[in-house]
Amino acid sequence: KKNRTIHSTIRIYYMYRNILYLEKKYQNILPDIIKVTVHSYKHHIKKCIKYSPEFFTALKYKRKGIKDFKNNQMGKIKL
Repeated sequence: KKNRTIHSTIRIYYMYRNILYLEKKYQNILPDIIKVTVHSYKHHIKKCIKYSPEFFTALKYKRKGIKDFKNNQMGKIKL
């Protein structure tokens, strides 16, 4: 049995939003490093959501992270 780190739903929100920000900001400067990092983070977040006891809430916060990133809403989450 593997030990899995399952983050809270709010943490999933921040992780996804911030990895999108890093990807946008640094993809032209460090393309190889960013590609690997983003892939790794997205895979980790997918696993966190899959094994989360609050699956639908985690999925909701991932989507909110994408939406807030697209709307350029950074900083503390507005619930």
